Amino acid sequence: MAKVLIPALAGGTALALVGTVALATALRTNDVELTVDGASSALSVRERTVGEVLEAQGVELGAHDAVLPAADTRVTDGLAISVSYGRPLELTVDGETRTVWTTARTVGDALQQLQLDESDAKLSATRSSGIAREGLELTFTTAKDVKFTNAGKKAEVRVAGTVADLLADQGVKADDDDIVKPALDTELEDGMKVKYVEVETKERTEKIVVKHDTE
Repeated sequence: MAKVLIPALAGGTALALVGTVALATALRTNDVELTVDGASSALSVRERTVGEVLEAQGVELGAHDAVLPAADTRVTDGLAISVSYGRPLELTVDGETRTVWTTARTVGDALQQLQLDESDAKLSATRSSGIAREGLELTFTTAKDVKFTNAGKKAEVRVAGTVADLLADQGVKADDDDIVKPALDTELEDGMKVKYVEVETKERTEKIVVKHDTE
């Protein structure tokens, strides 16, 4: 009887050990860092994958959101999880408008993502401006190569915007008497010729003897 009982007891011990290991694995926690749209928090989690961690934390991902590492990645101790929300950007480039999605939180970062980071371009918002989750309207005007004539002196300049922006860039303040061609509100184009002539108006007072009949 003893010979029969010994294997049975050994098997029972093995089953108990397996059950203990499984329970220990289920109860084991991992320390992770979760960053959601720039806000970070340290967590101790029992979830097995990144997707399960996000679900447990109430983080819902949309079609344009990004998560690193991927949602099916197995959680390990010390893992860093990053979630970036997508933002719609209604972007107008040189008069052509389209909607693009970006995970960037500032205008400057978005332009770098879109490879529109020209330093001499004109923007409707500063590069440091934030982009809210509901999105932003942004006008981006590229610089143009223009031929500028000022007091007979010709120069080739590269400026974005209008003729008025060109004059401001060149330190020229035009008044109502000056001649500017084309008009100040004209949008600059490559190869455009812009002419500025300063007109100086002076007032002069003269005494004139007027003959008149005294009779």
